[in-house]
Amino acid sequence: EDQDSPSLSEPIILELAETARRIEAHYKQPQDIEWAVDGQGKLFILQTRPLKVFESKPAREKEREKIDPVRHPILLDTGVLGAPGVGSGPVYVVHRDEELTGFPTGAVLVARVPSPKYVTVMNRARGIITDLGSAASHMAALARDFRVPTILNTQRATQVLTPGLEVTVDAGNRIVYQGTIETLLGDQGERHNLFEETSLFLLFGKILDLIVPLNLIDPLDSGFIPKNCQTYHDLTRFVHQTATQEMFNLSSKSRVSEAKSIKLDTKLPIEIFLVDLGEAIPPEYRKGKVKIEHIHSWPLQALWKGIESMKWPAPKPVDIKGFASVVAQTATDGSEVIYSDKSFALLSEDYMNFNIRLGYHLSTIEVFGGCNENENFIKFIFKGGGATVERRDRRTRVITKVLDTLGFQVTRKLDFLDAVLTSYPRELMEKVLFVMGKLTLYTKQLDMVMFNDAIVEWSTEEFFKEHIGRELMEELAGSHGH
Repeated sequence: EDQDSPSLSEPIILELAETARRIEAHYKQPQDIEWAVDGQGKLFILQTRPLKVFESKPAREKEREKIDPVRHPILLDTGVLGAPGVGSGPVYVVHRDEELTGFPTGAVLVARVPSPKYVTVMNRARGIITDLGSAASHMAALARDFRVPTILNTQRATQVLTPGLEVTVDAGNRIVYQGTIETLLGDQGERHNLFEETSLFLLFGKILDLIVPLNLIDPLDSGFIPKNCQTYHDLTRFVHQTATQEMFNLSSKSRVSEAKSIKLDTKLPIEIFLVDLGEAIPPEYRKGKVKIEHIHSWPLQALWKGIESMKWPAPKPVDIKGFASVVAQTATDGSEVIYSDKSFALLSEDYMNFNIRLGYHLSTIEVFGGCNENENFIKFIFKGGGATVERRDRRTRVITKVLDTLGFQVTRKLDFLDAVLTSYPRELMEKVLFVMGKLTLYTKQLDMVMFNDAIVEWSTEEFFKEHIGRELMEELAGSHGH
């Protein structure tokens, strides 16, 4: 019943509003206030600082009327204001974090989703434009600190703005023009980071070496151990990776096996046990087995549609001709459980942690998707054995190519793969999970055909053509600028 209740009660809201009013009255200027409420309903003020309120100077109407629509057509006129101002420069499209290293001074950064990592180039950027995101995102706050004109949630910036194209970003009016319009730029002055002028920034400068550097990079390295944590970044990296690995190994832990789990009633040749974290499975289905249609967890529903749509593996053929016959086989009637290892899924309405075991293939798909797309993510970990090192490497290369097209940031080392996708709206995440369901079965079918590097490209194209289709492929690829 708490699930449908407001997160804050009316008395807490009134107390919060009155407290904020008193704080702003004390400091005599707008404040950026961080707060929390404990389990007993007690309000705590964690921090307050001056709220930077910039005088937005969108292009004046007379100046806009002088713009030649032929020389400077409007390329975008939608979105949300992230940070005010006008900037101009060549478009630099970022698909992956590593592409930030080549970001040139004076360029306009264009990306699918906002990321705090863009702070590394904000001192060189003349504008930031994203397909998704909101003014409340961390990146937007950083852009305001750096005074970088920023427009978010344009839906199609990565499709419309091509690399190298000169554009003028009028963030105040949420308009992007083709070309450089000097009359709009006016006297922008020398931009600088106002945060650098604060005493807090000076203090950070003194302790930076104990916080920021990352020494623990590769979780597979023998030196990835607690005693080698030298900075807070190392510590958080180690804790996060260790926690992730625990979730990855969840299905082998006796505490989960002994937990009150419910078996998924399916004709597919795989045993899946479900652990309800809250309202995913109605009470009347919490004993024995439950069918997929009775489960109220949209991540599992989306993933399962993809899994069910695939043809399940038949006995192994030995060549590429045989492989084609596997893909064409009809689904098994479910009379035999081919994969005896148990798979587990932890579920709620908006969350899923699915540990899938298909023979020697181990994968974890963790998903959260709520109303705030800035908090949404899909985390995917894959470990595939049961073949030679070369074939396992080729298999993960196929998976990497597919995930990269879907918008994931992928880290790969031989047969181990770690990928994450963030800040997607739920409706797009559902389509991504549908594809990942297909991919889960497809990669199992690759075991017998990864005999040379040419098969990597062939298998990738075959998956796109046979199991996604042109329409969905264009939507997913176009959604993040690939």
